[in-house]
Amino acid sequence: MGIKKGATEREIKKAFKKMAIRHHPDKNPDNPEKAKKKFAKIANAYETLSDPEKRRIYDAQGAEGVKTHEQRGGRGEEAHDPFAHFFGRGGGGGRHHQEEKKPDNLFDKTDVFSMEFSSFTKFYRRQEIWVIYFFTHDAKAEAFKTEYTTLCDKLYGIIKVAAVDCKAEEELCEEFAVYDYPTIQIYGENLADEGERYRGVMGSA
Repeated sequence: MGIKKGATEREIKKAFKKMAIRHHPDKNPDNPEKAKKKFAKIANAYETLSDPEKRRIYDAQGAEGVKTHEQRGGRGEEAHDPFAHFFGRGGGGGRHHQEEKKPDNLFDKTDVFSMEFSSFTKFYRRQEIWVIYFFTHDAKAEAFKTEYTTLCDKLYGIIKVAAVDCKAEEELCEEFAVYDYPTIQIYGENLADEGERYRGVMGSA
């Protein structure tokens, strides 16, 4: 996954998320099978590096050693559905993939779609215009919440109104090449649309 030996758990997870977003089949509709194979390799690498026992075996014996370990332990079937652990398809994460406690969702109990690593693929399946608010959860975001949820209510059923907390979902914001917050981007229904930044006033400042 392009990480150095001795990388921390946080560094491993960050590298995995960035590569998983980049190579997910939904983002690569022109060649989904190739993307799925690539993703499977990434998922398997993450599975190994995030498990202390597997990582120890990999460092000592390489990939074949990990494969033998999985076969003996009866866990070789995990590789057949690499999406299950990470995108909510089926059995949920195993003991080595328990999610860290997430910060409070600013738009909880509203119709604003909160984009997260586990749900970002909905954007790549879109069939309507999307407006996405990229923010960090601070006083400025709290002040803008009512205005943004009101916009969502007005556009409900016409335009998808979404938001990304860039502190909690740093890799997603990097994927969208958004590095300063708050920012609002508008994307057409064409999947090739790279988006346009909203240049108007945000909030009653």
